[in-house]
Amino acid sequence: MWKSRKLKKIEAKSSELLNGPELLVHSIRDKDVCPQHQSPLYSAVPPEIRNMIFALALLYTYDKSRPFSTDTYYYRPDFLYRDRIDTSLLLTCRQVYLETWSLPLSRNDHVFWCYRGPHDASPFRFFSSLNDEQRALVERIHIFAQLYWFEDQHSEFSRTCRHLAFTPRSIHITIRHSDWWFWEHNNALELKDGWTESLRSVKRLEELVLELETIERDKDQMYAVAERFRKRHFTIRDGLVLKPDDKPPFKQEWMGPASYDDGHTYNTEGKYWFQRAYGSDPSKPKIKYCIVKLRWNATRM
Repeated sequence: MWKSRKLKKIEAKSSELLNGPELLVHSIRDKDVCPQHQSPLYSAVPPEIRNMIFALALLYTYDKSRPFSTDTYYYRPDFLYRDRIDTSLLLTCRQVYLETWSLPLSRNDHVFWCYRGPHDASPFRFFSSLNDEQRALVERIHIFAQLYWFEDQHSEFSRTCRHLAFTPRSIHITIRHSDWWFWEHNNALELKDGWTESLRSVKRLEELVLELETIERDKDQMYAVAERFRKRHFTIRDGLVLKPDDKPPFKQEWMGPASYDDGHTYNTEGKYWFQRAYGSDPSKPKIKYCIVKLRWNATRM
């Protein structure tokens, strides 16, 4: 059948998004590779220990030379600094490359700040940039999502879940205090149910973590939202259901900013947020933030 030039370009682009670039590891496998027997790492260290060393070396670490400002929306427990991963190990030799090329993808949690983060990141674009072999390596992702990005069946989250390239086994979703609808206007906390339908499209999904956060003033509202979701089961695919964890929800408190770099500031006496004209107020004492974390695991019912 005759196809227009435009249609052919669209089909080619779709194929490129799903199949990704050719991997360097394929070309290296076709070459002669020195087994590196002269190196103690290969002649004296057992392979199991060597693999553990490689895996640890290729984990994300804090870059303590680049701390996050404490008045930003992304400064929080476990996110105090920019992270980095040192991939120079992969440049050592072909043998090391063959043993380690997959580890940065498979061993790390891949974090996406979908608004108000240190950088913009899209899980849709990330998975589209990988080929099938690379996508199969990605196990865990962590999404920081505002509710407009996440909540209903027509959201960016839903679009991402429907994409054939989106195949993580574990999805961790964090709704920060600043991600709730109209938090800056002191509105009540509310989370709709539509987003759970999107999970049906994620074909390898085995675990879901939902993390909610708010300030101490609104913690009872947040706990009520968590309780509404806590005992629910979500049908995902092929007779599988996400079943809630038997353990009680994890709760945490931390002291965070009362004034943000865009001017949103908390009046501790009146217990309301207001907008300053210029930036954060460094004289404001920290306020208490409360977190609750829920977990579901896939099971066959």
